Amino acid sequence: MTGNAVITEIPSIGVGVEIVASANPVHKGAFVIFTPVPVGGGTTPTYEWFKNSVSVGVFNTYSCIPTDGDIVYATMTSNATSCLSGNPATSNPITMSVSITSGLREDYTKLNVYSFEKNIYVLGSEMIKQINIYNAAGILVKTVNDITDKPMISMVDKPAGCYIVSLISDKNVYARKVNLK
Repeated sequence: MTGNAVITEIPSIGVGVEIVASANPVHKGAFVIFTPVPVGGGTTPTYEWFKNSVSVGVFNTYSCIPTDGDIVYATMTSNATSCLSGNPATSNPITMSVSITSGLREDYTKLNVYSFEKNIYVLGSEMIKQINIYNAAGILVKTVNDITDKPMISMVDKPAGCYIVSLISDKNVYARKVNLK
C-alpha cells in the first residue's frame, strides 16, 4: 500500500512598516512622537528606531525634540509564525523640518515648570489644556487632562531624573526640561 503525500503551499506574509510623525513641520523645541503602522507584524513586533542613521533604542513608539534635517526611521522585526518575506522591514524615513520663527513659544516668562519633593509644578499666565510628561528615553509616562490654575503633578511613583514636560494650550505647545529629584 502506498500513501499519497499532500503538499500544501502556505502563502508568505509580506512584512512592512510605515511610520508617521505627530507633526512635521514643527517649531523649534516641539516634541514629536513617531508611531509605527505595521503590516504582517504579528502580535508583538519589535521596533528599533534610528535618528540620523544612529540607533536610539527599541521602543513601541519614539519621541524626541528634533532639529532641522533630522531623519528618523525604524526597522520592524515581526514575530508572526507563518512564512514571512521581508523580515525585518525598514520604514519610510521622515526628514524633520524645524522652524525657529514661530509656533512653539520661546517666551519662558509665560510658563514656569519646576520640580520640588517629587512633584512637578506648572505656573504661568496661559491656560494649559493638557500636560504630557516624557522620560529621558522619550516614553510618555504621564498625561494630565484635568488642569487647574496652578497644577501640581505627583511623580512619587517615578524615578528621579530628567523629564520633558509638554504643555498644550489653545494656541501653543511648550516643552520644558525638568530634573525630578
